[in-house]
Amino acid sequence: MVIKKTYLVMFYIAFGLAASGCTQFQLGIETQPPWTETAEPENTPVGDEGITVTGPEATETPQPDPGFAAYWSEAIDDRTGIRFAVPCFWEVQIPTLDPSGLGAFFVRNYDEAFVLSQPRGIVWDAGGIKIDFIYIQGSLIGLPSGAALADVAGTLGDASTEMLSTEEVMINGQEALRFTSQGTFDESPRQSYLFRLDGDLYLLFGVNPGEEVQSTDVQGILNSIAITIEASVQIPDVLPSPAPEGISAPCLKDMETQPDTESISGILPCVDPAAGSAEELACQMQGALLARDIEALRSLMRDPFAIGYWQSEGVERSLAAASAELDAHHLPADTSGLTFTTDRSQFPPLFGMPPENMFGPDVDVALVIYSEGWAEDSLGAALLYIAETGAGSYTWHGMVIGPIGLDR
Repeated sequence: MVIKKTYLVMFYIAFGLAASGCTQFQLGIETQPPWTETAEPENTPVGDEGITVTGPEATETPQPDPGFAAYWSEAIDDRTGIRFAVPCFWEVQIPTLDPSGLGAFFVRNYDEAFVLSQPRGIVWDAGGIKIDFIYIQGSLIGLPSGAALADVAGTLGDASTEMLSTEEVMINGQEALRFTSQGTFDESPRQSYLFRLDGDLYLLFGVNPGEEVQSTDVQGILNSIAITIEASVQIPDVLPSPAPEGISAPCLKDMETQPDTESISGILPCVDPAAGSAEELACQMQGALLARDIEALRSLMRDPFAIGYWQSEGVERSLAAASAELDAHHLPADTSGLTFTTDRSQFPPLFGMPPENMFGPDVDVALVIYSEGWAEDSLGAALLYIAETGAGSYTWHGMVIGPIGLDR
């Protein structure tokens, strides 16, 4: 479907003129996982008590500053009250007064001197990242008050821009729309995010270069956004990426070296785990996965079984459907290379989210196992959740799977 209206042509032109500080974006773990297109009709989306894999839940009280959060700063647009976190050395340019309207503002990991130092002002090859926040007023583009986010997204771009997909998501406990589009001059599809601020005002979130939407810094900024007074800014507890070469970042001068991101190795020790314990179930799961014993795995799984797709949606599947999906899409042909750990120091950053928070409050998570070596190419990773069912019994409640890892 080709987009018909031409409101934010500059949004797409900016992808080609990014070095001068224009506007762009992309995000998520890719689009909807390919295996969900063939999901059985009986499968139903996880409800309010189900999986949340798009960002940390909003809390009434900000979480304590546990370490890496100290290297992030909080920014606010006083005109609208939007708040968010950025790495401490990033440049934030929010106008205090904009006579032409709210327009747009940006944050970036470089300054104007950095632009001038680059050949032709192209900063992306030198590690530059720029995120644009664009305000859209529905009445100015012919939309009624309260127009759906998908309708607003359909007005962006020009006749050379094709809308590929849209998906409703939750960002920091707030409704948003992730949409994927591609312009004539785009090398690959781009994902953008759209928020509703009030009945007639919307916020578009974009990044350049597009592939940086997968980066920890961009994900941290996105998932920190608070657009309502009820929401709290989620300060990421992850180490910001180093500044581009030539950019001064004095706030990082005492920063520890990036944690080792090499793949973990090893398996759970499984030395005489207590009978009926969560640890015993973890060992049984490990053994069945390493043996690629689908029947044994099915016997350990809760019915229905919850599967969350990293940075996308979650579903609950019957045992037959879940084990079939595990067999066909998530487990490699040779599972001998799978690794398992419950050591939280070996877990990926997860954008600062405690892994237990990916499930609703009704799930009593007893143990979380981080595992690498998943997917057909063994490049995926998974979080495996063991939950208490009551009376001291445990079950394999579900998993969160990422075909290219979990934000490492």
